[in-house]
Amino acid sequence: NDKRFVHVDPTYFLEAVLNLLDNAMVHAEGTETVTLATEILPGGRVAIDVLDEGPGMDATLREAVGEPFMPGRAVHDGIRQAGLGLFIVKRFADAHGGQLRLDNRDQGGLRARMDLPLVAAPR
Repeated sequence: NDKRFVHVDPTYFLEAVLNLLDNAMVHAEGTETVTLATEILPGGRVAIDVLDEGPGMDATLREAVGEPFMPGRAVHDGIRQAGLGLFIVKRFADAHGGQLRLDNRDQGGLRARMDLPLVAAPR
């Protein structure tokens, strides 16, 4: 019984995941599918992936993900997005020993991956 867990505040974890989903839906507007997936990674980590079918993200913007108010290209309901969503996710991941990585997918779209360390079950 080798159960492993992610030790996080559930409210902040939910906010991080919702920000990943919101980012995908806003920037990939007009696509039909946004996918949320998880994967256990080598080294005792878990990945939370949000995959979209949009245009992907320019390398310069992907590198600026750690900056607050990063320049966005999306306008949602007539309002330009502030650019805080991915900054919040990155700060959450960093604070929990994880990381945020953004990669353009070969078939189009973006994969936003937040990975976090797994810990042993409490006794």
